[in-house]
Amino acid sequence: MSSLFADQSLQFIVTSIIAVLAIIVSVILAVRLRSRKQLSYEILSNQPLLTVNEEAKGRVKILYDNTDVLDASLVTFKVANTGNLPIAVSDFVEPLAVELGEGTGCLSAEIVDSDPKNLGASLHDLKEAILITPFLMNAGDSITVKLLLTGQDVRVQVNGRIMGVRSIKEVRRTLDARYFMGVGMMIFAGLFGLLLMRIFQSLWLSLAIFSSLFLASSWVLLSSRVYRSMKTELNRYYYR
Repeated sequence: MSSLFADQSLQFIVTSIIAVLAIIVSVILAVRLRSRKQLSYEILSNQPLLTVNEEAKGRVKILYDNTDVLDASLVTFKVANTGNLPIAVSDFVEPLAVELGEGTGCLSAEIVDSDPKNLGASLHDLKEAILITPFLMNAGDSITVKLLLTGQDVRVQVNGRIMGVRSIKEVRRTLDARYFMGVGMMIFAGLFGLLLMRIFQSLWLSLAIFSSLFLASSWVLLSSRVYRSMKTELNRYYYR
């Protein structure tokens, strides 16, 4: 009697877990599949190349293309279409402007990478800001820009007006709940597989159900930005 009650309790728990998992997957898919335009940028690096202290400023002279350079920084950032709709040239009400902080000058600016290679983007230096000419950006397209800047407090911000895009957001890569969610899904899948084996007492049936749920969860995880964010952070940690 107690064994039957235990089996029924386990079956109820499994049914409840499956229902909750189905709801979570449905919500994730609904959020991911909704149509949206989104443009983001990420500062990949901001490293000072030269720093001259106050005592040596009157004695040291550093030239770049015959221009005096006291404080130089190398800034690399990426601009990407992080939505799931294309951004056409006609969508740009204003071109993208890379705004520099007060007292910051630009010595050189170049596009060092683009994905895909034939995006056709170009830069125009206007001293106070650097303009990126409008170009077609399909979902996932991106360009990487490298700037050689001067100034003690170097800051870079990307702005612009695009139809259907409320604002251009800066992406900050941090280890937050998204990464723990990915790890938690894997741990949950393993514990759920052990629970199935105890209930059904059949290895093959348990493996079949577990494999289906694991593949569905993996597809959601691997096709999302969560996996790409985790991969980026792990690569940076490993190769730094």
